[in-house]
Amino acid sequence: MKPQSAQANKVTVLAVPLVIAVVECAAMLWEHAIGAPADTMYTFAKDPLGLALLLAMTIASSAILLVRYWLPAVALALEAVLLIVASYWRLDSIVMIQTLVACYAFARTARGRGLCVGGIGMMLSMTASAIMVHPDVLATEWVSRVVTLAAVGGGALAVRGRQQAKEAEHKAAEECRRAAELAFQRDAAIRRSRTDRVRWSGER
Repeated sequence: MKPQSAQANKVTVLAVPLVIAVVECAAMLWEHAIGAPADTMYTFAKDPLGLALLLAMTIASSAILLVRYWLPAVALALEAVLLIVASYWRLDSIVMIQTLVACYAFARTARGRGLCVGGIGMMLSMTASAIMVHPDVLATEWVSRVVTLAAVGGGALAVRGRQQAKEAEHKAAEECRRAAELAFQRDAAIRRSRTDRVRWSGER
């Protein structure tokens, strides 16, 4: 199987982080301008230093996604760290989408032990984040995060399986084509050899 980095659509690889960063930053600027401090994130957005922190974390987590298919384990680890840091201030929502996107890319590329280690690490990060942000509804929040993470990972594995099946089918078709071509060349060589023998016998 070819590396996912070679197969990933370059437009999608670049567009997804850009769209996430633009939408998230626009939402924070909106809250800074006219929003009400309804929760921790909006309270941060009202403060200039808090807004700068929010924008910096959003841009950083979005930029990490640019290498999600080339360095999937690194991207996932960095997103997990940012998730924990953001959760300390109860700001996990600003990096949650980026974390899930990194999980998807990791599940598309990782194999065997690496996939298990990454999955366990992500579960621990999500659990730690849920404990810091939602201790009052920990069970409900943890279950919802596990279900979301499982859905993202399962979807990525399904897409990878379908892609591998297509590649195997293409490879089999290519091998059949090559076998037919070699058979044709062999038969043509046999016919030429027979023709040459008949001609040589006639000349004698």
